Amino acid sequence: MIPNGSMCRPGIRWRCQMGSFEIPVIIALIAVVVVLFIGIVSMARGGDYDRHHSVQLMVTRVSLQAAAIILIIAAVLYASSLA
Repeated sequence: MIPNGSMCRPGIRWRCQMGSFEIPVIIALIAVVVVLFIGIVSMARGGDYDRHHSVQLMVTRVSLQAAAIILIIAAVLYASSLA
């Protein structure tokens, strides 16, 4: 079956793009990696900054991961509705 719609283009197989979900998903994934990296560096250095901010960084990372997962699920559901 060949999907219809402006999000699909012919190739070896028909490929449907996520469209408007691509940029928010990429931004969310980059944000998760940035907060994770900050947390790892903070933990490696230790000290007062780590003691005061480790929980806040973890909560931020988990929240961003949840948002990224929700965006990915929404993108997959949207792309599957195009097919």
